[in-house]
Amino acid sequence: IEESVYPETELKTVLTDRKHKFIVNQTKTAVLANNAMHQMVYGAHPYGRHAELIDYDRITSKILQDFHAPHYCAANCRLMVAGYVTDQVMQAIEATIGKIKIGAKCSLYEIPFEPIAGDKTQIIRREEAVQSSLRMGLRTIKMDHPDYHKLNMLTMVLGGYFGSRLMT
Repeated sequence: IEESVYPETELKTVLTDRKHKFIVNQTKTAVLANNAMHQMVYGAHPYGRHAELIDYDRITSKILQDFHAPHYCAANCRLMVAGYVTDQVMQAIEATIGKIKIGAKCSLYEIPFEPIAGDKTQIIRREEAVQSSLRMGLRTIKMDHPDYHKLNMLTMVLGGYFGSRLMT
């Protein structure tokens, strides 16, 4: 975690695999629907952007290392332990993860959301598709809101995943 390296040969292998998956996913209605919904809900905000095939060719080891250094340090992390946690487990955690250098906390900057303009409905026709996908979305509370986790759980119960009550 502290001294990550991104060997070029391994990175190329991973990127080749990811590019292939990206190409396959671009034929799936669920992916197309998600991308369109995010763009319509979030607009030009980073949440509204999605990767393009050319983006995979732009990634280098240097870019990843430059990003890693300030973002992946203990000052930016939280550790949550669940399960049967004994003193021995806590000592093992302290002896390993507890030794990670703290580093400097990243300065988070807030990117404002622009008002959503234009049509609120989009239809993407894929004649060769074997199924259709429907997405609905809207902006709600931010992740730092005290009710965020409650709303997230409610969304899951009411239809946020395939095993939800709505699907049943």
